[in-house]
Amino acid sequence: MDNAEKELRFEYHGGPVLSRLRFYLVYWGSHWKTNEGKQLVSRVTESAGNMVDGGYLSQLAQYNRPPGQPFEVMSVAAVLDDGSDPPNPFADSEGKGRSDVRDEIKSLIDRKVLDPHSDPNSDALYMVIMPRGLTCSTADDDGETGAGQHFYFDLNGRNVYYGWVRSGSSERVLERITTTLSEELVEAITDPIPGTGWVASEATEDVEVCDACEGVNARVNGVLVKTYYSNEDRDCVTGKLAALPAKVGGA
Repeated sequence: MDNAEKELRFEYHGGPVLSRLRFYLVYWGSHWKTNEGKQLVSRVTESAGNMVDGGYLSQLAQYNRPPGQPFEVMSVAAVLDDGSDPPNPFADSEGKGRSDVRDEIKSLIDRKVLDPHSDPNSDALYMVIMPRGLTCSTADDDGETGAGQHFYFDLNGRNVYYGWVRSGSSERVLERITTTLSEELVEAITDPIPGTGWVASEATEDVEVCDACEGVNARVNGVLVKTYYSNEDRDCVTGKLAALPAKVGGA
């Protein structure tokens, strides 16, 4: 990999990391029950499993607590909610601001489609995959259209971790999704409450481990992913081959 533009050092700020994870891909909207949508659901879900099984996360072990212990993705599951459509543009503000994405996750929890605390020994991460053509009115990473974000909210005194990924409108929609999905997965694992996990200072802002490798993508197990910065290697990396596959399927 090409070195990041300047050497950074990521520091731990005392917050949680997601050491053992159940990874849910939430496909929101009626688009996902069309033939085109069904095909993309299958391809994205398969790609997420291939990415994890290909060892993509292995070089993140340096950022675990304790350091050196591999992050473990227990399962990758697809959840379809085609009973409503996300607004366009949709919002996802932190804290008490408007968040259509957070409201969607809460609705699925209320309807008992999702149970974030079903396993006391692992955390759930819900990543909402948006239909093509939608924009986010509150994204802060790419003007008004940001490709993806991750946040959390409190539910009865316990954290629920979530994020979203835009499908965009380009012909290379699968690769757009997998590069953004990989970035949000890595950064949600290492910094699930933004700014309290592993971050580095650059200019006037804190950056997460994929931010340091902006524009540097690679293929892992056939899947296009975003690289992430390794303190140990002082470079952008994509992990090493995994020994144990994650379980891939429905919720």
